[in-house]
Amino acid sequence: MLFDWQPIEDQLFECSRNAILRFAQEHATIKCSFFAYYADPTYGHFFLNFDTPENALEAAQEHEQDVRSRWYASLGEEEAWRYAETIMMRSGISDYGPDTSRFTYSRYDNITINELDALCCIQEHEDLELYIAVGEGYLEGNVSIVLWKVVERLVKNNMFSQLLLTSPFRVGFQFHEETIIVLRILNWPQHQVGE
Repeated sequence: MLFDWQPIEDQLFECSRNAILRFAQEHATIKCSFFAYYADPTYGHFFLNFDTPENALEAAQEHEQDVRSRWYASLGEEEAWRYAETIMMRSGISDYGPDTSRFTYSRYDNITINELDALCCIQEHEDLELYIAVGEGYLEGNVSIVLWKVVERLVKNNMFSQLLLTSPFRVGFQFHEETIIVLRILNWPQHQVGE
């Protein structure tokens, strides 16, 4: 059984497009610094989140302090070299918060795609052969590709130009208990690379 991901991509695109237009109308004077999906594909849930630059800065500062505290606590040990790379790779510092739950407009809108819930039921309960054939990560891997395609379509259709954007403006997604993946950076400051 091959799963058709195109209808899911189309549904996510249309719902995202509508949410962006609605947000732009409701919050025309709000500067946006980040748009990200929070995805829980096991249950077919997708939450659309918008952040503001002031909130993003505050979340990034808090995250940096938290990460630095953890690094001081764990990397000062004599045998810390054994796990230092893993600790630092999993908890890097960035200039935006690591979690969509901290966004100013967290869970602004949501989309439920029942076909994904049904796919999980097939994988987990009904068709062990299919589950073994596609392997662990099938759902998350395909949903990652779908989200990337949706974001590319939103950019191609100039949907983010409806918002009052910071420079730069980020677009991405997050899976449960993972850090945000940035898929695109838009509205770069006006300068030539290499100047």
